[in-house]
Amino acid sequence: MHSIAQNCITEYQVQKSKFITYLFFVTSIQEVNQYLEQIHKEHLNATHHCYAYIIDTQKRCSDDGEPSGTAGLPILNVLEKKNMNFILCIVVRYFGGILLGTGGLVRAYTNSVTQALEQTNYIDVALGKEITLLFSYEHKQKIDSILQDIALLKADYQDKIEYHIQVENIKWEKIKNQINVYLISYQITNDHCYVKK
Repeated sequence: MHSIAQNCITEYQVQKSKFITYLFFVTSIQEVNQYLEQIHKEHLNATHHCYAYIIDTQKRCSDDGEPSGTAGLPILNVLEKKNMNFILCIVVRYFGGILLGTGGLVRAYTNSVTQALEQTNYIDVALGKEITLLFSYEHKQKIDSILQDIALLKADYQDKIEYHIQVENIKWEKIKNQINVYLISYQITNDHCYVKK
């Protein structure tokens, strides 16, 4: 599964209409709604806020007042053709006074998304989990060595050390027995998350 390495903004102009394209890495509908609300607030005077997202097997798109099938679906089509996942694309349009027609709108939205995707880097995304590890200070060096290429979300240093990690399922299966020797305990806090590889 491909996604974007970082969020991205690009601008595209056709016949005085301005199309501002935002790409966001997302893993939940909650994140989608937060970004939609944020972009609406930033562009209160825009004519349309069209979007499409793909999160795992969930897909949705919106024309936001543009003629049916001229904005949301073209955005979604580009994302699907590029095999993108865990992505939200919002295209904000400021109308320039010249009507583009249905064919012109489809081309404009398609081109604006294609241009944005060309200006960002891709990453692979894998199914993973979030885990809390509890261990003593004497084993910190060994554990840090085992976890050197795994995402550390948070570390708590008290009587014992507690690490909150995010790891691909495949990697966890490889290191689980190796790391378990040094742990007091571990707890899987999220059994279904998505990890940037």
